Amino acid sequence: LDLALGRLEKYGIVRPKTGILAQIDAGRIPVIDVGTVAAIKAGRIGIVPDIVRFTEDGAKFADGRELKFDAVIFATGYRPGYDGFLPAELRPAKSGVNQRAADLGVYLIGF
Repeated sequence: LDLALGRLEKYGIVRPKTGILAQIDAGRIPVIDVGTVAAIKAGRIGIVPDIVRFTEDGAKFADGRELKFDAVIFATGYRPGYDGFLPAELRPAKSGVNQRAADLGVYLIGF
C-alpha cells in the first residue's frame, strides 16, 4: 500500500495494526481509493483526530482543537458506532422518528 499511496501518517491517517489480508480474513473489507488520498495530500480534505465531545456549534477533538460545523456526517459503515458519543435520547427510534433528536437538528438516515 505504501508503494501505491505513500506514507500517510503525516496527513493524519494512522497505519492499521493489521495488514490487508488479515483485515479481509476478519471480515473487514479495505476500500479502494478513488481520489481521496490525492485530495487529502492537496489539502482539499482535512483529517482530524477523535471527537472528544460535540459543542453547541461544532466539535472538540482529542488534540484540543475545537472546530465549528454546519453539519456533521457520521460515516459509520455497516455497524453504527454512535453508542459511545450519542446520548440515548438522541439515538434512532425503534420505529418512526426520534422527535427529540429531530428538534435538535440530529437526523439519522439508514440506521
